[in-house]
Amino acid sequence: MRYLGNKTKLLHFIDSVIEKHNIDGQIFADLFAGTCSVGDYYKDKYNIIANDYMSFSKIICEAKLLNSSCPKFAKFMEKFGVTPFEWLNSREYVPNENYFIYHNYTPLGNRMFFTEENAIKIDGMRFDIEDLYMSKEIAYNEYAFLIASLLESTLRVSNTSGTYQAFLKFWDKRALKIIIVTKLCCINYIFSCFLISSINFLFSICPIEILVGNLLNVSRKQVAKLLLICASELSTIFCPPSFW
Repeated sequence: MRYLGNKTKLLHFIDSVIEKHNIDGQIFADLFAGTCSVGDYYKDKYNIIANDYMSFSKIICEAKLLNSSCPKFAKFMEKFGVTPFEWLNSREYVPNENYFIYHNYTPLGNRMFFTEENAIKIDGMRFDIEDLYMSKEIAYNEYAFLIASLLESTLRVSNTSGTYQAFLKFWDKRALKIIIVTKLCCINYIFSCFLISSINFLFSICPIEILVGNLLNVSRKQVAKLLLICASELSTIFCPPSFW
């Protein structure tokens, strides 16, 4: 996943520190979980506590840690006869005034974060996922899995260098591809996910053996579009575009 501050390249270094200092224990906490690359890597060895102040991170952590594999989507499959990924990718969407990404982050809104075609699909899929959850066609773990899958798929077609503070002034060939939502792969172990500041988090948890975090300052503007896509109450995203 293209994300500023992703700790994937640090995993072997963290391994070496644990081995060098003979750190033993059952609980592993990541204060700045981000895309959950650390928790996903260590979930077969420790009980994971994942924390981040960004709501999109919490969704990704829940999707990767809450599911033992791709959810069955049994109720959805029984009703629709296909997987939600097939269903979402085959849907035709017509934008309306509620399509926030389409109206604000495409050339229609004088920006080039996404093509208009992809933005329509992103907005439409997000509303569909919310409707499925509200109508109880999918459970919460399935809901988180679908949103996280949409987030990761969105990153594959975004016209950015890896953050959302600015868009490229030309269309990257990646951004011209049609978005296809694909599923995440994950393994289930005991975990907790928190959506609070790291300072409050430190004062609220039980003693832990391994604590990981970094000091990278990622502003809300840099990940604003991800926050919008994962917003649980879609009405809350209608704020002045200048804020983002």
